[in-house]
Amino acid sequence: MVDSQRDSQARSSAVRSVAQNLDWNGLLASPYQPSTAAPLIADQEVGGSIPSGHTISDAPDEKSPGASACIQGASQVARLTQINQSGQTMRRPPLFVSSNAGKVREIEAILGFPIEQLDLDLPEIQALDVALVARDKALKAHAAAGRTVFVEDTGLYLDHLGGLPGALVRWFLATIGPQGICDLLPEGADRSATARTAIALCDGGTVELLIGETSGTITSAPRGGGGFGWDAVFVPEGAEKTFAEMSQSKRDKFSMRRKAVDLLRERLRP
Repeated sequence: MVDSQRDSQARSSAVRSVAQNLDWNGLLASPYQPSTAAPLIADQEVGGSIPSGHTISDAPDEKSPGASACIQGASQVARLTQINQSGQTMRRPPLFVSSNAGKVREIEAILGFPIEQLDLDLPEIQALDVALVARDKALKAHAAAGRTVFVEDTGLYLDHLGGLPGALVRWFLATIGPQGICDLLPEGADRSATARTAIALCDGGTVELLIGETSGTITSAPRGGGGFGWDAVFVPEGAEKTFAEMSQSKRDKFSMRRKAVDLLRERLRP
């Protein structure tokens, strides 16, 4: 009982520390505003109930915050089909909607071929669950692009903090940096964590979620100069180096993003 209370107090202290240091006005500012139809959400069943390496499909409903999204600049995006040399209409490959150049490079390296990318500022719900965030973002991206799209969202779930920061990790990084992520875990605390990637593929009628997960631990200090985001503080299970210390080929062996992209590759096969 004493140990449980001590862990609970340490967790509460860490969360309070983050709350005090986070720039909440900046976090909630445009373009990443919480949707009025989907306020701040705790980690729910959608992502957690999908095992790594599995998919789930659902059809968007009219109440979805992304179903009626209207993004400026959509008229400048090419339409769903293109004409080949024989004059036949053929389906175009899905468009990757992302502003993160690091993610684009990594996904292209995993797929083994270039992908078409569109950089859009999309309102993003503030949820811990990457599956919820990716699904909502895919609906908005499809509404803007007018063609089949896929989006990606990755979160970092620390066991000692009950799953924080999850999909909110980008805001934690922007405020307290990689060292701050390490410092969220006091000496002697459980440093285990899960990295989870959700890719959402949307054709306008359905949203398919492709989930990849990697278990690991959080270092006491950042290590390595490669990768991006929190790569320098995460050591995947079965490895001794952080993602940031690994070559791309080595990182792909453990990568949660590679696991999700492998599912995407299979889904895109003709």
